[in-house]
Amino acid sequence: MTPVAEVATVILPMIFPELKKEPFFPYVVPEKYQSFKEVPYFKIESISDQNIAHGSDKYHSRSYHIQVMAFIDLEKNDIEELTDTLDRGMEEAGFIQTYGEDKPHSENKKIHVVIRQYITSRRK
Repeated sequence: MTPVAEVATVILPMIFPELKKEPFFPYVVPEKYQSFKEVPYFKIESISDQNIAHGSDKYHSRSYHIQVMAFIDLEKNDIEELTDTLDRGMEEAGFIQTYGEDKPHSENKKIHVVIRQYITSRRK
């Protein structure tokens, strides 16, 4: 299973078990969510991956860099709690946070976008 699929189908549902609708989407967000009537939801995508022969504690491994974007309503969701829960859960699953940002959505000011990037290494 690719890291993107694993994050979308296994890790995020474990981190956020209270989200029963499973709003975790690899690469493409379904059209019904694009209206922002149902939030929060998460989009997971690959940024890059590369083969590594050295520089890792795992010889002959592949390094994966993924991005998780959470679309939330600040009136209903606590951004600090969400980012802390996300970062801790991803770290427990072997993903280290390398970048974080949050900002208002460019088209819908009611929606806030949390962007987190993580890296993990796996043996080939």
